[in-house]
Amino acid sequence: MVATLATGRVRINNTVTPNTYTVVKGDSLYKIARRLYGNGERWSDIYNANTALLSHPGLIREGMVLNL
Repeated sequence: MVATLATGRVRINNTVTPNTYTVVKGDSLYKIARRLYGNGERWSDIYNANTALLSHPGLIREGMVLNL
């Protein structure tokens, strides 16, 4: 279940997740999805939320702020 809370954070399967994420060295969309959603296969959800910023899923850079 996904719900947006009044704080702007997102609740996914009873876990509160922030609505943005700042990329750190060594990150990939798969690793971010695994850490935040518990499932790396959801990397495409992050990619699709950031198509204006990302031209390719493998081109994330340290310091980028991604929408979740």
